[in-house]
Amino acid sequence: MRIRTEFFREGCETGTGNRLFSCMPLFFFDIREDGVFYQDEEGSEHPGLGSAEREATETAASIARDLLSRGTVRLVAVEVRNEHGQRMLTATVSIRVERAELNDDGIGVPRNVRVPSGGGDGGRSHRPARPRPQLDQDRKPD
Repeated sequence: MRIRTEFFREGCETGTGNRLFSCMPLFFFDIREDGVFYQDEEGSEHPGLGSAEREATETAASIARDLLSRGTVRLVAVEVRNEHGQRMLTATVSIRVERAELNDDGIGVPRNVRVPSGGGDGGRSHRPARPRPQLDQDRKPD
């Protein structure tokens, strides 16, 4: 049985038979916070790409919890490289906040909806009409 050794660093013994691998693939987790880039210089060993992917998603989620909630950063990406510098995957977390504008009655209105002035309906005419679901009693017999 041949063991693929290209995933292992030089000097790692891959072993044969019942012997376990003496070292695992090395992955680097570079971080982007909006336009700022932080390069991982040390890396960490993981049994495979699936494990590195889990680490990347957990790292991105953790950073997002800390920074996105403060409103200081809108996009966090963790880029995973192998030991040869090849990008293997990217885990991205982003947030987009859309604030509603308030009309004269203090009712929130989405920014892309035009609020008519006047009308005498208390500012409710900006709401788009929702289609009424067709009930069995509304259907005409065939």
